[in-house]
Amino acid sequence: MIRVKRSALSSQVVDTIGGWILTGTVHSGQTLSSEQALSEQFGVSKTVVREAMKILAAKGLVTVRQGIGTTVNPREEWQSYDPFILLHSGQGTSFDDLIQLRQIIEPEVAAMACERGRDQALLDQLGELVRKGGEVTTVEDHVRYDLEFHQALAAATGNQLLVIMMNSIGQFLRASRQALFRVPGAVQRSSDFHQEIYQAIERDDPAASRDAMRRHLLQVEEDSRRLATLEQGPDQLDSSAPA
Repeated sequence: MIRVKRSALSSQVVDTIGGWILTGTVHSGQTLSSEQALSEQFGVSKTVVREAMKILAAKGLVTVRQGIGTTVNPREEWQSYDPFILLHSGQGTSFDDLIQLRQIIEPEVAAMACERGRDQALLDQLGELVRKGGEVTTVEDHVRYDLEFHQALAAATGNQLLVIMMNSIGQFLRASRQALFRVPGAVQRSSDFHQEIYQAIERDDPAASRDAMRRHLLQVEEDSRRLATLEQGPDQLDSSAPA
């Protein structure tokens, strides 16, 4: 079982309520349920709800007024370049854009990494990231080791532009993984594919590492579809939307 820290709980509340706002399930000017009601609705403490509202307010999605409540802001007040908003709003960069980019680039990155497959330092680094990624018990740590694994593969190619590219999309990758890891089984599927990619590189098998990465990203694409179903509305979620 994955242990969820308080910060992860607030992130889950952010993901859900943010999803409602960005998909129009709740509308501009609408007042959200009270802190107490949201606490009961999500099964979390009021402190967690309060932290989530602060995060949503920082993104420009809501305005919190003491004694009045939390209201949904109009689109023009959203922080439009926030990775969460870009990836969930259907405006600009989306999950589909990110996955398409990764499917074009990363299978070849994995194959190129095999050219250094006999580099014991690289193998040790990848092996350690796979091991830690499979042992950690928080979503935040899974996200961390997931990103470090893919960045290590880019570094292994020796191509600095690939490294720069992976670093430049790091915020989007982090936002997407934090969201996608809400999908049941996504964490385990990711860990399994990382293990398969590592083993192919350890065998110095570029074709196998390319294929494993390709299938990994197809699974990410499928998880993205499942996430979209979760975000369609409150009837698809464990918690229901505010009245």
